[in-house]
Amino acid sequence: MQYKIVEFTGGLGNQMFQYAFAKSLEHHLQMPILLDKTWFEKEGYSIPFSLDIFNIDLPYATQEQIQKARAIEGKPKLIRSILKRVGFPRVTYVETFAYKEEYLKPNSFAYFRGYFQNPKYFQSCASKIKALFAPPPIKSAINKHKLQQILQSPNSVFIHIRRGDYVQLSWQLDIEYFKKAVDVIAHKIENPQFFLFCADREFAHNLDLGYPFVDMTSENITRDNHFEDLILMMHCQNGIISNSTYSWWAAYLINNPQKIVIAPTPWLFGNDEIVCEDWIKIKVAGIKR
Repeated sequence: MQYKIVEFTGGLGNQMFQYAFAKSLEHHLQMPILLDKTWFEKEGYSIPFSLDIFNIDLPYATQEQIQKARAIEGKPKLIRSILKRVGFPRVTYVETFAYKEEYLKPNSFAYFRGYFQNPKYFQSCASKIKALFAPPPIKSAINKHKLQQILQSPNSVFIHIRRGDYVQLSWQLDIEYFKKAVDVIAHKIENPQFFLFCADREFAHNLDLGYPFVDMTSENITRDNHFEDLILMMHCQNGIISNSTYSWWAAYLINNPQKIVIAPTPWLFGNDEIVCEDWIKIKVAGIKR
């Protein structure tokens, strides 16, 4: 088998980490890396595969290739053990934040499943990843207007507050984190202009961070434009992120060598591996599984 397959699951931020990992595999192993997006084709799944808004260049695996790569899956333990010993292609399940250097070296794994939320996986080809994830053009008129607001502000700072499913899971960050982050930025940047991104309009309308901000909350988020908030945040000069891969990528892709990014610590479940070393960390209450 002269190829490896990476499975894609979850929202856009997760998909971007999975693609960055796939490109890193290609970079290190110098062999074909294929994408499996069949997770999004399952009946009842409402999360769209959105990665193709970027200039992705890896091919998709066929059903036959996926079946071959996952052939060991579901076999009894004894049979799996025998097949592994004779060099049969293996499926690997990756912890969300773990960095396993052996995955980027020649190995017997044929199919990779996981979130790969660790920038160490692609630090050796970071410039290539950033070029592939260059912001596509914004199409909606209202977001074009918002983009002009951001571009006209020389000291723009996005604030991303993740609520929605995070409230149900008790993963949302306390508002004190955002107040501290805004205060840190205000003492580091002259006349910062804060732009708030939060899908909860009522929450955003009643929010007081101690500093004025422009509410960029979208009224009508659809499958066709749900990624445009990410693009708007990418055009800011600095960022205050939630424990969300969506705003992580927005901050990572900001094209400003002097950018200031503030992130919560710990991230999720006591982990910090996802947070870049040059970002400013503000301590928050740990979120348990």
